[in-house]
Amino acid sequence: MNEIEDNSIKSPILVIDDDARQLESLANIFELDGLSPICCQTAAEARKVCQQQRVNVAILDLRMPDVNGLELLKELKKINPEIKIIIHTAYASIDSAISAVNEEAFAYIQKLGNVGELVSHVHRAYHIHYVNYSEALEEAIKQRDIDLHRANIVLKKELSARKGKDLAIKEMHFALTNAMPGMSKMDKNGKFIAANKYYLDMLLIQEVDLIGKNWKTIIHPDDCIQAMAAYQQMQEEGKAEFETRILRQDGSEFFQQALLIKINNSQGEFSGHHCFMRDISERKQTEDILNYQASHDLLTGLLNRRAFEHRAEYLLSTIQDSESGHALCYMDLDQFKVINDTCGHTAGDRMLQQISKIMGNLTRKQDTLARLGGDEFGLIMTHCPLDNAQRVAKNLLTAIRDYHFEWEGCLFRVGVSIGLVAITDKTTSLSELLKQADIACYMAKDLGRHRIHVYRSEDVELTRHRGQMHSVGQIYQSLKEDRFVLFAQKVQPVKEVTGKHYEILIRMKSKDGDLIEPSEFLPAAERYNIISSVDRWVVDATCKILVEHPDFLEQINFIAINISGQSFADETFLEFVLERIRNSKIDAKKLCFEVTETAAISNLNKARGFMDALRQYGCQFSLDDFGSGLSSYGYLKNLPADYLKIDGIFVRDILVDPVDLAIVRSINEIGHELGMNTVAEFVENTEIMQVLEEIGVDYVQGFGIERPQPLLKLIEEQAHTTEKNAGS
Repeated sequence: MNEIEDNSIKSPILVIDDDARQLESLANIFELDGLSPICCQTAAEARKVCQQQRVNVAILDLRMPDVNGLELLKELKKINPEIKIIIHTAYASIDSAISAVNEEAFAYIQKLGNVGELVSHVHRAYHIHYVNYSEALEEAIKQRDIDLHRANIVLKKELSARKGKDLAIKEMHFALTNAMPGMSKMDKNGKFIAANKYYLDMLLIQEVDLIGKNWKTIIHPDDCIQAMAAYQQMQEEGKAEFETRILRQDGSEFFQQALLIKINNSQGEFSGHHCFMRDISERKQTEDILNYQASHDLLTGLLNRRAFEHRAEYLLSTIQDSESGHALCYMDLDQFKVINDTCGHTAGDRMLQQISKIMGNLTRKQDTLARLGGDEFGLIMTHCPLDNAQRVAKNLLTAIRDYHFEWEGCLFRVGVSIGLVAITDKTTSLSELLKQADIACYMAKDLGRHRIHVYRSEDVELTRHRGQMHSVGQIYQSLKEDRFVLFAQKVQPVKEVTGKHYEILIRMKSKDGDLIEPSEFLPAAERYNIISSVDRWVVDATCKILVEHPDFLEQINFIAINISGQSFADETFLEFVLERIRNSKIDAKKLCFEVTETAAISNLNKARGFMDALRQYGCQFSLDDFGSGLSSYGYLKNLPADYLKIDGIFVRDILVDPVDLAIVRSINEIGHELGMNTVAEFVENTEIMQVLEEIGVDYVQGFGIERPQPLLKLIEEQAHTTEKNAGS
């Protein structure tokens, strides 16, 4: 057998990252994977390694202290044109991805939550070299006149006899035992003539029962076309790689990743092929789970908005060829927030699950029922005339009206407002369709709730007029008549510390004295650019109350006030806040301004200027709802925040969802690395509290800690408690 000089498989993997902890973590992963990592924290170190020895695969961070990652990529490729470089960065962008592709990067992935994907790309990079050894293996088989299933044993003996000097044999052994452990050989008619033990064990079959069978008999019937295409590719190109399901002898099945290598006889004629196989059932199962999570709402099991919109787009693209029209229902539950506010989010989640089952029982299998978010649902009825769709909508309306939700001995009833719109060849786009459904649903609410409204073209102007008059007018009137109320919710330290912490919340009073939840008026305030006026009212009212109650101010560690992104853009708002602080003579360290992650990043420069100016006076800042918006860890370095609030959508399910737990843990760790205290929202029970304490979260907030209450009531209760303690 001829000497083979290529030593690419056993060559080390180069890991380049300026973060020492990241390097250590990746090194451990690759060592467990059987590779030999060399770690470099600078470009100079990486160049030196590549100049001194052959490196065929490298992991490269884009942000390096001494050079841009793409420049280093070019330099390493000049040293070794064959090197496969995988970009692994936390600062991914479309432009940098395109640049990486243009510079022939092997792969481009983000760091956060993609370790499995990184390892997969590394395997794929090395696998390119595995194919190069098929001829050497075939030569070994020919010279020794042995079957393929004996090849690995012979290679082991050769390796031992040569004491590791023959790199080709050593590397080939590595490839056979670590890359595609299942090996078989077929003749030119596709019949098995040999297989190793691993291959036989995967199929749960004895060698005597496999030899002579055609390879197509073990392929799942539904995957035969795909397998035959790969077989044809192998004959034409010499090799082919594909994934398919394999049937075991006992009737069970598993997923395989297979590499087919063509065999030619001495005359150059096709005489059969090798098959290298690996069981990837576990990976496929993980992919199925991820695909399910990507298209389904995990709370209710229904499809999510993304899958719903994808289905609607498909129907719109085929509507010209359809003999009948379709219909879409947009459903918004009435009074759902009462249950959430009264009983907590756990109760609200349980009710949503029960209503989802009721809706599912009233729809056809071919229809698409989805939870679009919060208490909103969508239903697409295919090949369903509008008259029939109205009957279905009426059945849904009746079923929800008759439904009673029981929680801790109390009974609740909810209603549903349904907007119904026909999908016809006149529907121009998905956005137009959803807009029409939303308008129809709004009309159903505006006309008294718990009813069905079919969309009509004249609804648009009417809806716009009523919406503006009702929402904006009510907010302006409330500002004029001082009909807002400050609420406060406790932010509790996980570990015992001195001082108390609260977040200021807002409610609006109707003329009848009923309290209106912020979700009912703040979206309109933002949409029509009057949210800054609401922010001013909150800042002014909070400062007045704190000045009037110095004892309460003395007891608290800080009190958080929410600020909208529009207030950053208002050049007069900063001066307004500074004036209130100066005039009230409040210790600015007691004030913590809270802004959502998305608002801060969307107005990054103005947000930074606003924060820097107030921090000079001692004010603190908190980034709210982190994880639900842009979630860019890189931007955190540019925002001088003191607190990082983990979005409650991840916190509330950490007891049952390992993905949410991992996200909470990750956000907590990065917040601490940047010197921020972390706050977890939606903490509803002691079990969640205990997990957060184990993770190391600093503060917790939610119904399980304390429900929001009027700020003045809270101050009175604390004053009464202080007097009582002083008297005793």
